[in-house]
Amino acid sequence: MLLFIIYIALIAIGIFLPKTSHVYDVVVIVFLTLVTALNTTHADYAYYSGYFNAPETYDPNLFEPGWQLLCQLGRLSHLSYNGFVAVLVCVLLCLTMWACGKLQANRSFFWALLLIFPALLNIVQIRQFVAIALIFAGGVIFATRSHKVGVPIYILAVLLAMTFHKTAIIMIILLGIPLLQRCSTVVKAIIVAGIALAIGLCVAFAPTVLQPILGDRLIYGYLSNAEFFNNPGTVTYNRILMGAAAIIIGFVVSFFADRFLQRSVPGEGHRSDVERTRADYVRFGKYVALVALALVPFAFLDADILRVYRYFLVFGLGALCVLPVVSAKLGARVGWKLIALAFVCFAAYAFVNYGNTFHTVTESLLTFASVPPMLQL
Repeated sequence: MLLFIIYIALIAIGIFLPKTSHVYDVVVIVFLTLVTALNTTHADYAYYSGYFNAPETYDPNLFEPGWQLLCQLGRLSHLSYNGFVAVLVCVLLCLTMWACGKLQANRSFFWALLLIFPALLNIVQIRQFVAIALIFAGGVIFATRSHKVGVPIYILAVLLAMTFHKTAIIMIILLGIPLLQRCSTVVKAIIVAGIALAIGLCVAFAPTVLQPILGDRLIYGYLSNAEFFNNPGTVTYNRILMGAAAIIIGFVVSFFADRFLQRSVPGEGHRSDVERTRADYVRFGKYVALVALALVPFAFLDADILRVYRYFLVFGLGALCVLPVVSAKLGARVGWKLIALAFVCFAAYAFVNYGNTFHTVTESLLTFASVPPMLQL
């Protein structure tokens, strides 16, 4: 109960802090590190701790080489599994803090949104958290620096992230954003219309069209096609629909956010370096949302693709945290904080409600029975 109270208090404080607070940065990082160190009951704990403590009993190809190497370094350092993941989470949060700082955004607000969703899930699915942090850091450089600097760094970040979680390979498609940016307004409108049509067709006809084509191949993780298509109210089907709704909302919000920023800051030749960085990143965020939107139809072929949306979400949080800073400086009455909060709360609701994860993620992480050892004696 104590951790839950602190968790809610930190979210409330971060929402109302008018600018980045370094003290708040430290408190959030310490809190999430402590939550990681104390937990022994979350959904994936036995799976990861079992491998860490006895890797010889597992298939050597079960985990990616980067994760295997990190676990080996943890054992050589005489850390227990809890000590190992606590140190790792602390490092990843510091990397995320650094990347967000490059945007000159309200980092306190960023932490508050991240705490709502998906900070706790990242702790549970720790390998993907490593990949998310690496890709976010590389993506910020890609979005705000010249292509000569940004492109190779982003490619390196994706390749490194893939050694921890294979889903990171999908994020290589963001390299196509510079091409999208050069397209005319008409071409962009056609692309958006085409994506919207594909999503609509999938929602309307997936149950009747795809089942005969795909048969009973297990593509939905925990359900066969027959179970999935004959029961459109299942958890998996609803997660796809709710996930699609969150992504569509995110794209609409990012579109208007970019319009607001481009009209509110000085013209291209009169912007300071900070203003240019913010404008470049928010525009990048709009195209990231468009790419995420384009992936929605594929979720009807493999629901596991929903895993990749946390990569996109963190990029979106960075963009949404730039807007309150700009609004405050302009005295604009645009409730970007309320818009961002509503969006993130909806995303969290979609995941928790249709993924049935409150007990295995939120509740389990914010309760503990004892203090596990941090070192291997």
